[in-house]
Amino acid sequence: MWVALAVILGSLGTLAWVYGEGRLSALLRILGAAAIGLAVGALVVAALVRVLSARRRALRLTALGVAAATALALTVPFALAQRAGELGGRQLTDLEPLRADDRVVSVPGTEAPSPILVLRADGTAQLIAADGTAVSDLGAAAGDAVGLTPDGRWVLLVRDGSTRIAPVDAPAQGTTVDGEPVALSDGVLALRTCDAATCIERGVDPAAPAGEPGWSIDVGPAPSSPDPEGEPLPAPGDDGASLVGTLRSSGILPSEIVRAVAGQGWFWADPATGHLSGRQIAGVDEPCRVVAPETALAQDVPPPVLAVCTGEDGAVTARASADGAPLWESAPTAPGTWSASITRGRAVVSGSSADGAQSGQLVASEAHADWRVPGTEATAGSYRALVGVDGRDVVRIDDAGLVIDDDLVTGETVWSLETEGDDVRGALGAGTTVLIDDRAREAALDPAGARRVRVIDDATGDVVAHGWTVRPVEDLRPVSGGRALAQVDGEVRLLGGR
Repeated sequence: MWVALAVILGSLGTLAWVYGEGRLSALLRILGAAAIGLAVGALVVAALVRVLSARRRALRLTALGVAAATALALTVPFALAQRAGELGGRQLTDLEPLRADDRVVSVPGTEAPSPILVLRADGTAQLIAADGTAVSDLGAAAGDAVGLTPDGRWVLLVRDGSTRIAPVDAPAQGTTVDGEPVALSDGVLALRTCDAATCIERGVDPAAPAGEPGWSIDVGPAPSSPDPEGEPLPAPGDDGASLVGTLRSSGILPSEIVRAVAGQGWFWADPATGHLSGRQIAGVDEPCRVVAPETALAQDVPPPVLAVCTGEDGAVTARASADGAPLWESAPTAPGTWSASITRGRAVVSGSSADGAQSGQLVASEAHADWRVPGTEATAGSYRALVGVDGRDVVRIDDAGLVIDDDLVTGETVWSLETEGDDVRGALGAGTTVLIDDRAREAALDPAGARRVRVIDDATGDVVAHGWTVRPVEDLRPVSGGRALAQVDGEVRLLGGR
């Protein structure tokens, strides 16, 4: 009887095991293991029934113990080996969940990792320490402008013509001074104060902004302000952004002081003296928009100031300068209707020529001064999904599931990375790519719905952090320094960092 029962249970268990593995059914796989364990237990009963016939209780307990041990031995090691693992990172318990219309700002290219600024749609703002150990509310409200300095050391809050300046490691210990911020260049913070007649710019030490200014200059009545990076530029002659508007748009203060001088045009200003310095950026009669850079492109490489100038026929010319000296200037585009933007030292126009011969997107940069279609044949072809585009890189997923980062201008591949599963998505920003993909299930006890999150340094393609989660990832934001904010079930974690 016991042998027959063992054969039946073993057969059923083996069928359930094999079928469960073939269909990737964890339930059938576990039921099969349990049935095989019971079959082994029945065989133990058959072997010991004569020896322990007078001790039926001991017989039953022995059989059940062997059955349970066998079932666990066939299941537990496999389940442990196939665990999804942990997402890792630091949980930001004091940070409210991110919403789709909230913005996350960090400064790329700084010596130390930049703190992270969360700008909420309702006007409030929080500052996350670079290592995620603290979250501070900045006391901002609707109508305020909040941003970081380009060195990542100071956080600014502008309200009603005054600026509160605080170190990022002690945001509650700020100092409020008159004026709106213009730029932070070579450790000098330029502030502008205007009345009905004129505007005064002064250079101060951000560590002691209420002290004597290093310099103070009358810059005339309400001079124009540079436009923000990454935003579509208004047509020449249209009202551009204000100082507060530029900071509010980008979240990072410009790193160079540029000034529009009435009757003369756009010029650089020396941060040590406040006086005009270097060659002219754009003439007074030229229909140009000027963008001051926010962050350096690389260590010891001065960021360029870019100007895009539009002629009467709609043709667009771009020019770049650094340290007051010209770097490059493009030939004009074909006449037509073009809209422009400037990001990370490169100028991009979108539109079409008047004769209809050319349409789409063109880019001018330090690599190719004249306008050209972004990329080359290396970036052509069919792609399953676009991860993101910034001024220097485009990250896409090809039909084979390979993630490829190409230089936006040259089309050369910077790095590539394999993925698993069919549902791959991600984001690109602040010099960091973050990817999320399925874990391919190859065995019945593989976790269902496991997601892998990887944080990648765009400059090298190195995966600086990765983790797993079986819970839905609600939000994923790349930040500078090979880091990302990941939101799972309303909890925000800071991943990565060197």
